[in-house]
Amino acid sequence: MTPQQLAQQVRRKNWSILDTPGAVGPGSAAELLPLLQDHDQEVRELAVQCLHLAGGPTGKKAYLRHRTIRAR
Repeated sequence: MTPQQLAQQVRRKNWSILDTPGAVGPGSAAELLPLLQDHDQEVRELAVQCLHLAGGPTGKKAYLRHRTIRAR
């Protein structure tokens, strides 16, 4: 799945992507970051979960930042 396809699935609120092996990888983080600002809370939460799975420096930083902001 390309990062663009992943972002589309997140916008569609397709939670099953979290269970799809290889669907989320470090190269997906840049495409997912804008979804953290989406008006839909469910889209934002799914994007955070995908960023957690994506890992890599961008995914990890965005995931931790979102979790820190949410905890305040």
